[in-house]
Amino acid sequence: MLRVLGIDEPSRALLQELEAPAAGPVVELFPEVRRVLDRLRASGVGMTVVSDTWAGLEDLLRGLEIEHYFAGFVISEVLGCNKPDPRMYAAGSDLLGLGPGDCLFIDDDPQLVLAAIQLGYQGVALTRGGGPARASVPSITSLDELPPIVTGTK
Repeated sequence: MLRVLGIDEPSRALLQELEAPAAGPVVELFPEVRRVLDRLRASGVGMTVVSDTWAGLEDLLRGLEIEHYFAGFVISEVLGCNKPDPRMYAAGSDLLGLGPGDCLFIDDDPQLVLAAIQLGYQGVALTRGGGPARASVPSITSLDELPPIVTGTK
């Protein structure tokens, strides 16, 4: 890559800088995230994170200062399976002490939402690009649409 940029012999300092960890967060929140999380928490809604990701996700969310919104984290690397394995969904609802029918599963993958619905969960796909996610799966285009669904209020 450096050769393409015209750097045939990079200095040691440049190589060290390129290998250093990023100085800031590598993930940014969508503008409505904190507002919606605040609203859901104020309404008494319990939340967990169920994610097909690495064990460091909790630290990432701590760095973004949003980990405190969640009762716990179900991480595929830790649990040893990925969605749509029923154990992933069950671990999330177990953290809340709720049965599947009392939980709403939200994901940007309509297939994973459909799998949750088939397991007895309520489900909604977050399709930020707009348009329906899939005819058989309810969808929203912004988290701002979530509180009325969860709390039954406007």
